[in-house]
Amino acid sequence: MIVSPRADELVIRSNASDNLTSWFVRSIEGKGVPGLRLECRPNGSAFCLIHVPTGARMTITSAGEPSGCGARVHDHGWRADHWLTTETPIRQDELVALAGIPPRTRDATTLLAALLVRLEARDPGGNWAIGSWWYDPLGRAPRLDDVGDTHRRLWGANDHWTLEWNEYPREADLIRALTDPVAGIGPCQVERSIDHVELRYGTAVLRLVHVPSALKRNLAQRAGVQRGSAPTAPGT
Repeated sequence: MIVSPRADELVIRSNASDNLTSWFVRSIEGKGVPGLRLECRPNGSAFCLIHVPTGARMTITSAGEPSGCGARVHDHGWRADHWLTTETPIRQDELVALAGIPPRTRDATTLLAALLVRLEARDPGGNWAIGSWWYDPLGRAPRLDDVGDTHRRLWGANDHWTLEWNEYPREADLIRALTDPVAGIGPCQVERSIDHVELRYGTAVLRLVHVPSALKRNLAQRAGVQRGSAPTAPGT
């Protein structure tokens, strides 16, 4: 994938644009982002989406395809009977789901959006890579995909948010992607502790809890405490 954020639109280029769209656009079964609708399909592999409550736009397309929606005609084409289009009003269950989304400050919105637009970010020098949150494009050891059930959780409100995950990306890679002098989001302070790392951007705080990294630090600390508390041999 190529994630290409614009001033007024998020464009994602993928070699499976129809499959990717199916994860975002709400279906008749209810899966998908509440309020997101298929607006039009200007060509064979481009899907123009709109989040009706906010007016935010998103285009999912294949490489080489134009990202614009042109005449914005409702030629929905592929799986039109499965996806909800702009002709479908917002449903009650969507309103309930939208009402349950916690409020965010401006700085928190910037910090959280930075996670999405760096979904495929990669350092040209090979020092870090995000890998869509499921693999390591750099193929480094040790691997992190043998931890059992993968879980990711993002929650919070206003200026305070917590992101917890137990696989890729590596904790250090995510921190570098957000603080890189070229690809980062600007002034961002990093505060480290044994169990988590906090990123501070303006008034916003994002607590990163990468379970393998936190476990490794805890084990290292315990080992250090045990060595430090070991009885001293006579004569030493």
